[in-house]
Amino acid sequence: MFLAEQSDRLILGKLLSFETLGVYSIAFALATIPRQVIQQLSSRVIFPTVSQQAELPRSQLRAKVERQRWQILLGAAVCVAFLVSVGDLVIGFLYDDRYQEATWMMPILCCGIWFSILFYTTSPVLLAIGKPLYSAQSNLFRLLTISIGLPIIFPIAGTVGAITIIALSDFPVYLVNLYGLFREKLALVNQDILATLFFIGILALLLTGRYSLGYGFPLDAIL
Repeated sequence: MFLAEQSDRLILGKLLSFETLGVYSIAFALATIPRQVIQQLSSRVIFPTVSQQAELPRSQLRAKVERQRWQILLGAAVCVAFLVSVGDLVIGFLYDDRYQEATWMMPILCCGIWFSILFYTTSPVLLAIGKPLYSAQSNLFRLLTISIGLPIIFPIAGTVGAITIIALSDFPVYLVNLYGLFREKLALVNQDILATLFFIGILALLLTGRYSLGYGFPLDAIL
């Protein structure tokens, strides 16, 4: 878990300049705020619920998790979509021109955070029923994605490619966790799809509103 969470900065420290690494750290810290909030909510809401009722039939347990998780996902979708839409403006307001690159890093990182939210709202379920191996495997796949992907992509696509790899590194984490949920008959694929569609819809609405107000799009700096 430690290597999976810190590998991006360890490897980027070798690939990027000290200044660019500092800019990335700021963008990453702001982009991961929803992830940290969801981790806390999941550990305090979903994990205790499943732990106390782990002996229930899988269908009943899945239904209970689904009800609690849906509210968390809807709130997270709005928060992440909002950060993607206005994160660059917030950075431009808070920091000077030296941190200009963070304005396009943050939207990319925030989009990737969505897969992390899908993961963190279900991984406590597997832990609560005594199946921690899936979480360990998820962290391993994130580590492999970053440690293999960054050295390959950076010479080809530069900093933009490196940030994209980091954003996408949460996707294999989600897939491995989903595999574990399927095996334990606790998968919530339909809910994942509906929540993702809701996230995309809210994001499209916010981006349309932003563009109509004359602020362009968050990735204009690299387009």
